[in-house]
Amino acid sequence: MASSSRLGPVCGRSYPHAPNLLRNRNPDLPLTSFDSRVGALAQIGAEHYFITTNVNYIPALPSIEKPHKLYLRSDMRYGTDDPMLWPQQYTPKYCHMAVIPSKGARPDLDVMWWNPSVQEDFIVGSAVTRGLGRLPRPRFSAFLPAVNDLVRRCTELKRTSPQLVIPLFGHLIQYILMWVEQLETLPTTFPKMVFAVTSLQRAVLELEALYQYMTVCKPRMDNYLAFSGGAEIAQCVGAFTSSVMHAQQLSAAGIPFWLIVISEPRGLGYGPTERSDTFQSGAEGRTERNQRPGSDDEDRRAG
Repeated sequence: MASSSRLGPVCGRSYPHAPNLLRNRNPDLPLTSFDSRVGALAQIGAEHYFITTNVNYIPALPSIEKPHKLYLRSDMRYGTDDPMLWPQQYTPKYCHMAVIPSKGARPDLDVMWWNPSVQEDFIVGSAVTRGLGRLPRPRFSAFLPAVNDLVRRCTELKRTSPQLVIPLFGHLIQYILMWVEQLETLPTTFPKMVFAVTSLQRAVLELEALYQYMTVCKPRMDNYLAFSGGAEIAQCVGAFTSSVMHAQQLSAAGIPFWLIVISEPRGLGYGPTERSDTFQSGAEGRTERNQRPGSDDEDRRAG
């Protein structure tokens, strides 16, 4: 769903204090949790906000209004509200969702962003089941290596480090196996087949994120002093947050984050130690994260 937020130009009548935002610029020094590789100014409703990040881009904000309408698109995805496609607002209850791999970061997972075509990827059955069909066997088989490897790693983790395996591991594995069974055996209409494909993709990506979070990111967050200087940035979708403490944790874990802080009437409320090295200006920001090219993309753009 399109957001009411927009990224604004850093220099202009709306932001008279913008030139001061680079006053501590020093790209030769390593970043801390409170520094920013690139910053941007955004308007959300009537308020102006400053966005900082530990990566070199700022995606357009998804809708952060609560509640707001959620739409299932024709491709059976949720546009900018889909955590597999776009950074979402960080929440501790679903902290692993920020670790969903970025599209293209893992060649072994490329199939998890594949979109079926009715012309090429739907085999219609006999006259008895007119209008019903299945995914072609080669397409179905393309999912199995990633699924089998992920289930194997999770099973091994339960054997070697059971303290890391929370109940959600088992729930997601069950969902994955059920979607695999449906795609392999159950004739459906094309829209229902696409829904099964995207549901399988969503479950696999979430389980992969949960595995990476529990084995790599959470230990860093739990040992903040050792990683307070920031870890190497992972190639994952990341998260928006308005909490400085969450930004510190995400920085320590090496997860991309975008910290949203309200700007004050006579300045931006930042002390002398905060730093931003560059600015991203313009209304669009970086609008493509994990989404595919195609006609549905315009519906997903926030700006």
